Amino acid sequence: VLLTNCSVKQGHEIADDIRNGVRQINIVSAQRQLDISTSIGIAAVTSETEGIVGVMASAEIACKTAKEAGRDRLQVIEEDNTTLVRRSEEVEWIGRVQEALRDDLFELYCQPVLPLAVDRHSAHYEILVRMQDEDGTVLSPAMFMPAAERYQLMPLLDRWVIHSALQRIGSCWTSIATSNPVFCINLSGQSLTNPGFLTFVSDEIRQMGLPPANICFEITETAAISNIDEATEFMAGLRNLGCSFSLDDFGAGLSSFGYLKDLPVDYLKIDGSFVRELKSDVVSRSMVTAICQIAKTMKLSTVAEFVGDEDTIEILRLIDVDFVQGYYIGEPEPLE
Repeated sequence: VLLTNCSVKQGHEIADDIRNGVRQINIVSAQRQLDISTSIGIAAVTSETEGIVGVMASAEIACKTAKEAGRDRLQVIEEDNTTLVRRSEEVEWIGRVQEALRDDLFELYCQPVLPLAVDRHSAHYEILVRMQDEDGTVLSPAMFMPAAERYQLMPLLDRWVIHSALQRIGSCWTSIATSNPVFCINLSGQSLTNPGFLTFVSDEIRQMGLPPANICFEITETAAISNIDEATEFMAGLRNLGCSFSLDDFGAGLSSFGYLKDLPVDYLKIDGSFVRELKSDVVSRSMVTAICQIAKTMKLSTVAEFVGDEDTIEILRLIDVDFVQGYYIGEPEPLE
């Protein structure tokens, strides 16, 4: 809604009238009355406004903030509001992520996930993604991933990672097949519910000619539980193809053990907060021990991430963890 010759105060009053008006609308579906609410973002058009794109972005940021604050409310964009400033920065990152997808500016890295008993398991390698800045600087996911997740760009990014990773691994598979490596690819919760994503992944695996048994997909515990039905269906489809699944950040959620019986996973990746405190905190050690005991009962393998020294490795060996990962084990390196 564009209001001409209108102050922010007047605009706020008009927006509130719209919000109240929408609440009066009666919608009936399947014999049920539906309550309707509206979230509204307000941005002023002034001589300092950076064009139509800038003012539209500001209004959208304010609207999203109103939704996240509980919906059915108004939010005026304010330059000194740190939350809105952060949202504004994220909007800028949307364009940069989209540009990187168009111009192939993402890069694949990998980090070793090594078995503590080499006679029982072969090495795994987690595929990681980085982004090239305009000046060639490599940017970490912490800089661009929050915007990609907030603005629903993760399915596009996941598709790029899967296609690129399988293509590059497939091109040299004959030279590395004897070591039987397993490559682990992260999937977002958004991709689990994205229409056609399961078909896309299945087709990519078949086209690249990689053995499905050497591909493991990692999903976070939170994403799996938040989309339990879709996650289970997605995982079952790829496991039937021969792929495996790892549950990332395990133990960080509130319902970890309860959902394990329903999720078709092969690996539990123990949340790094427990592993980091293994030497100094008795509770963390007990948690890791409990996770390993449950995993052994369910015939699942365990992975400890954020391993930082030899003492931690020895404790993990005593607890009977299967795999270790961390900068002490090996830092991420370009996949090439």
